[in-house]
Amino acid sequence: MAAVSSFHKGSDSFLDFSCSPCSEEGKETEAIFYCEQCVHFFCGECCKPHTQLFKTHSPYGRGDMKKWPVSKATKDLVEKCEAHAGQKVMMFCEDHRELCCSSCYVDIHRQCSGIKMIAESVPDSPEDLQQLLEGMNTTFDKLNEMQNNQEKSIQSVENSFYDIQQGIRDFRQTINSALDQMESATCTQMATHRFSLTGNIKTNAEYFARHKGELKQLSESLQELVNKNKKELTFIASRKCHDKMKWSEENLGKTAHHQKFPNVLIFQANADILQYLSKQLILGTILYGNPDKVMTIIKKTKYSLGKLPTLDRDDLTNIIDICGLPNDKIIVAHKGTKTLTLLDQHYKIVSQCCAYSYPKSICQISSTLLAIASNEDTNRQRCTVQFINVIDNELDLGTMFWLDHTCTSIAYHQDSLFITSGTALNQYSLIGKLVKRLYQDPSGLRTVHKCVVGPNCGKLYITNLDQNKLLTLNADGALLSIFTDPQITDAFTVYVTPLGQVLVCDGSSKTIIQLDGEGKSKLATLATGQDGVSGPMSLCYNTNTDSLIVALWYNNTMLVFDVLPETFPRKFRYPKFKCL
Repeated sequence: MAAVSSFHKGSDSFLDFSCSPCSEEGKETEAIFYCEQCVHFFCGECCKPHTQLFKTHSPYGRGDMKKWPVSKATKDLVEKCEAHAGQKVMMFCEDHRELCCSSCYVDIHRQCSGIKMIAESVPDSPEDLQQLLEGMNTTFDKLNEMQNNQEKSIQSVENSFYDIQQGIRDFRQTINSALDQMESATCTQMATHRFSLTGNIKTNAEYFARHKGELKQLSESLQELVNKNKKELTFIASRKCHDKMKWSEENLGKTAHHQKFPNVLIFQANADILQYLSKQLILGTILYGNPDKVMTIIKKTKYSLGKLPTLDRDDLTNIIDICGLPNDKIIVAHKGTKTLTLLDQHYKIVSQCCAYSYPKSICQISSTLLAIASNEDTNRQRCTVQFINVIDNELDLGTMFWLDHTCTSIAYHQDSLFITSGTALNQYSLIGKLVKRLYQDPSGLRTVHKCVVGPNCGKLYITNLDQNKLLTLNADGALLSIFTDPQITDAFTVYVTPLGQVLVCDGSSKTIIQLDGEGKSKLATLATGQDGVSGPMSLCYNTNTDSLIVALWYNNTMLVFDVLPETFPRKFRYPKFKCL
């Protein structure tokens, strides 16, 4: 009998039974008949001579598969031991309710008293196999669904991988462009020095080269005239040689110091650039996680900054906005004052400075650079954008530019600033040039209040205080969705984590809610007034400590919520190498 489990060469069709005569000739052909008397399998061609020779035999076709023997593939699959390769199941341990081979018996079940051979373990009343198959099909469907979900997750990771890879290339190209400009400026400076230094030297070198050639020609002519008894020509040649030698010696003496001490160009590298790059491990941080995974708060801590020493009124010290930095420090802007405060990782004051005008909103440009959007004073409508450098725990005021409208929030992404005026969202360059107006709603005074940019600038989220809405726009300013909820009665601010988790603070209902990444539906209420949320003004998330920082309107205080790490994007850890 030739019961074979194999694959046709060049085909994906599976052979559970092969034709016996064909197998003897080294061919693999699917059997469609089985003769119980011969105990052989036959294909259609081989069955014809068999029927002619054995007319009393009645082969069973594929329609009578129940009368066929069990295939070798099925028998091998059922009998093989899952724990020991090459071993067959021979016994059943009633103590552990486990099938076992001889190796299983020796290794695990030697002390068991309920060991029986398989033939002895078969129950008198067989199990309902149809019910078992239905249960297996249910389990199979669950496994299939789980596998599909995992495959979708893999595809999602792959898609985000290529997006991030392109983002890394773009960022690297930005760095390369900056380095190219620096290289070009350095080369231009070097070329200027080179031209001024080599001008006279090149002229002298060409002059000496010409006289060297003339002297060589005279020397060769003199050698030719030595044995030719041409006295006149020899005299002329010798005199010319004396003259050339004398001129050469005189000029060589004048330029001898140039030969002993030649001019050189020396490049002295900018050590600051090299030192900075040597401290960097990677171009950026890679986070992973599910943007729609609900945050789980596990701990709450309250911090008070106290009254600023330079102010008498407590209400002026209330926080208007906060912004987190990669080094775990936080920048705080205070209401009604031009003061900016830098806090360390323990929320202690490190340093302070005064901006040009009254801050309304802060955004991060780089690890050491921030942009502060401010109103010129508490009454006027004119707005400034001022850059602040954070250097060695000190706040250093940088350049600024003016806008012709008020400002309620500012956000940054890839060399663009997104500034809201209360009724419009505008995109500006870093030098203050209006790129375009992305969105406008003149139906009220606070229809475009706060704005944040989602990861990779895929979406823009803005709050409408007049109508208690959260709007989601695409990168071009087109409206994608509008979110409303009974808890949204005064959506003062919105925040998006680096992964894309959308959080909304509502001042009146004293709540912090989490939305899905599309900004269409509420996922959960993260904190309420019972958790101490009173007048939430601003949010930021520290991925290093897995903590959500909430600035409160009253008493210059902040709430720090520790979040379960699994509910927020985690950083991949890299080996500690440095750029050379």
